Amino acid sequence: MASLDWANLPPLLIWIAATLTVRIVGNWLLWIWPTGAAKRPAGIVTLASNLLLLVVRILYMIGIPYLALIQGIINLRVMGLFVTDWSVDIRTILPFVVAAALCIGWSLWRYLATIRPWHLIPEQTLPWWINRTVSAFGWGSALAEAAMREVHWAFYRSLPLLLVANGIWANFIGLGIVYLEGLAIPQVRQNLQEPGEGEEHILTASLAVVSTVCFYLTGNLWLCIVLHTLLLTSASYLMAWRLRRPTRVVTS
Repeated sequence: MASLDWANLPPLLIWIAATLTVRIVGNWLLWIWPTGAAKRPAGIVTLASNLLLLVVRILYMIGIPYLALIQGIINLRVMGLFVTDWSVDIRTILPFVVAAALCIGWSLWRYLATIRPWHLIPEQTLPWWINRTVSAFGWGSALAEAAMREVHWAFYRSLPLLLVANGIWANFIGLGIVYLEGLAIPQVRQNLQEPGEGEEHILTASLAVVSTVCFYLTGNLWLCIVLHTLLLTSASYLMAWRLRRPTRVVTS
């Protein structure tokens, strides 16, 4: 795995610290805002607000790594954007992809069937994040979501790749930074307790593990984005199909 120039360590630390601070402080401000923006208010789910949110997310998740890239603080190879042989990467990752898909699919199925109180969700209603993916052109939404998250995660991963010689530890320390960021956000902690909302974060956390292993094996961020998109889309369709099934009433 390629490393960064040690001279770039101080600015990279500053960039990543600033990125974490903006995300965490911004979400805490939304959490304490008087209008109660802790949840997704139905009144603002409009085309304009969704487009604005998308622009903000793109600037944050992709814009910041891009600025660091053009300033030479990180490079294409450490981000996984410089790929020489896709065929080798695909052959390397294929067994893992099959195993990951089976594990996520089985886990979701058991989770939906036995654990979560899905009866608390209004009948015939899909959580917004599932509906977004299974609707018309949902693959585009899944691709955009995968690209933003994967670039964001790769940016965090670049720091331990500089500091830690062992590739496995470096990748999983990067995963730890991602998890710490998520757990520091109050909306995430609240959503984990709500039917239909917490599952998005659980699935994202699972995909982050898959992405980490994929990147360690191949160093190919493009492949991570493709894999993320396929698994996110498949999982969303599986959950949508399960939620639309008639609820069985168990009598004693």
